[in-house]
Amino acid sequence: MFEAIRLFFSRLNLLLKILIFGDEKRFFPLGFPTTRLRPGDVATLASTPQVPFLGRQLIIPSALAKDLILLDLRVGRQSIFTSWHPAPATGFTEIGFPVELEMPRSKPGEIVTLHLENTSDHEVIVNAVLMGSVKRRHLK
Repeated sequence: MFEAIRLFFSRLNLLLKILIFGDEKRFFPLGFPTTRLRPGDVATLASTPQVPFLGRQLIIPSALAKDLILLDLRVGRQSIFTSWHPAPATGFTEIGFPVELEMPRSKPGEIVTLHLENTSDHEVIVNAVLMGSVKRRHLK
């Protein structure tokens, strides 16, 4: 029940942002390619937004997160991590505490990369999405 309440407030938070900032920006997903990871493999998932994009919330499906470690998340060459230590992917699930990231705005064509490691003893098919905002003037 506690997780359901957290999920509700996470979605309510996102809805309030859309209602408050609706005139200025809209929220969109930036998807990463689905990738197959064998045990112990490290993958770099890359995505290229076509408009200036401000990433806010990374979402890794909770069914996959227990098997993964997030090594890095970058906009261009700039990491958003404050140290070289990896983070458990379970901190970035759709049912977890809503983590609002302070990411730099990516320019059109600038690559956003997600570096993950499979820590399980079985193969995992990984996918993820980065929710973020795009200013309304770039949507024409």
